[in-house]
Parts: sequence; C-alpha cells; structure tokens
Amino acid sequence: MNSLAIIGDTNFYRTLCYYASGNLKPVDKIIQYFKNLKKKEQKSNRKAFCNPFVLYELLSHLSSDSDKAYEVCKRSVVGLFEHCQENGHLRFIADSELQLTKQLFDIEPDGNLDTTEKFSLIAKEIHRNSSDTNITNFKEILTEISSKRNESKLLFVNDFKKFIMEEFELTTFSWSPLKSDKSKRKEYLRLLETDQFKKVIAKSFVLKSAILAGRENNLLEDETNRMIDLVQNVFETPIELFIELLRRLAISGLDLTKKKRENYLFDIQIVFSISK
Repeated sequence: MNSLAIIGDTNFYRTLCYYASGNLKPVDKIIQYFKNLKKKEQKSNRKAFCNPFVLYELLSHLSSDSDKAYEVCKRSVVGLFEHCQENGHLRFIADSELQLTKQLFDIEPDGNLDTTEKFSLIAKEIHRNSSDTNITNFKEILTEISSKRNESKLLFVNDFKKFIMEEFELTTFSWSPLKSDKSKRKEYLRLLETDQFKKVIAKSFVLKSAILAGRENNLLEDETNRMIDLVQNVFETPIELFIELLRRLAISGLDLTKKKRENYLFDIQIVFSISK
C-alpha cells in the first residue's frame, strides 16, 4: 500500500505554532506536537514531505529579528523539520522547476539540489538550537534568501503583468483590463473554460522548462506538442490555479502588488506537488 504524502504550506506550520489563546508555543512544545502528529500519521500510512518553497519562505523571515514574522517563522522552521525529517534528514518533494525539467527533459536545473540541501542543513541546525544567537550565525545566507525571495515575487508580478499586456493586447497596463467591457469579459471567461486555453498555459510551462534545460532553441514542433499534452495531463492542478487567477482578473481585477497577493507565486509552486 502506497503512503499518502502530506505537504503543509507556510500557514499550516505557522498556525500550529500558536495556542488557541493566540500566544506562541514554546519551541519544545512545538517539537512534541509534531512528534505526536507524526505518530498519528504513521498509523494511517501518511508521511510529511517538505516543499522547498515553503522552507524558503519561512527562512526568508529569519534574516532579522525585527521582522514581524521572525518568532513564528523560527518556530515554524523547527516544526517543519520535526514533521518532515527522517533519521535527521528532511524528506523533500521536488519543486516545480525540478519536476518539470525532469519530466520533460530528464535534466535537473543547475544548483537546484545543492540549494535544497543548503536550506535543509540550516533548518536542521535551527531545529537543534533555535536560539537567536545560533540563527545569527546564518545571517549572511538568510539575508541572501530574503533578498532572493523578494526578487522572486517581483519577477512573478512582472511576468504576470507581461502576460496580461500580451493576452489582452493592452497599450497601457491595467490590473482590471476588462472592467469596462462586459461583452469582452463574458467572452474571455468562456475562453478560460476551453481545453485550448489550458494548452496555452501548459505550453508556457514547457517553454519555461526548456529555458532551464537549455533546450529553448532546438525544440521540434512534435516534441513540444507531446510535452504540452503531458503537462496538461500531469499538472492539471497548477494549470487550474493559474486560470483561476485570470478568472479573478477578468471579473473584478487582481492587483498582485497588494499585500500578500504576490504569495500566489508560492501557492502555484506548492500545487505542483498535486499531480497525477
């Protein structure tokens, strides 16, 4: 019988670091909580896996103890490691880049596994000793993680803006491109439901993966179409989430620069774990 994989997002780990009263739990209580949770999961043949982007997001808040989320994210890293570790090593599920390039080109992106291992070692050390003094030992790399996390979110927003400009043939950018055109909005919502549009999204995933694999200049048409069909079949959930973002954009607008909305980047990454 196959095990069922459990993958928690940042909110899962952060929420479980609080008592019902709203006060943060001590670190030792968090470790014990996840030890008990693992025992229950094992009885029902379940195992927790860490999505690299979840750990990445939590670690990004530890570069400064003045970060409002510092205390809860410190505890969350401890909880995540306890929940997902086996014999002192984190059980990771592959991130979206690795899943796509491996599935499509049988290639691992440069540095992907090295970066994941680096994050794992930091989490292990924080689990061992979560004192502020110990965390300060990793300040340089945690600052780098925080910076790259902000860059990733900005890149996601800019890529989405570029997609909107091209998709709606805009000359001036707007987060509500169909707000004043009811007829066009209705037509576009129908388009989002079509299989052809899902192929458009699947193709964007294929082309991005081709760049990571160094294959963007020598993809044959038949090969590309085969990959589009594979992505559409295997990664149905992230495609549906991306389409849902476009649906919200069409209906009421969707400004990704507003607080926390850029976190859709991490939501899409996490749902790549839900595949056939």
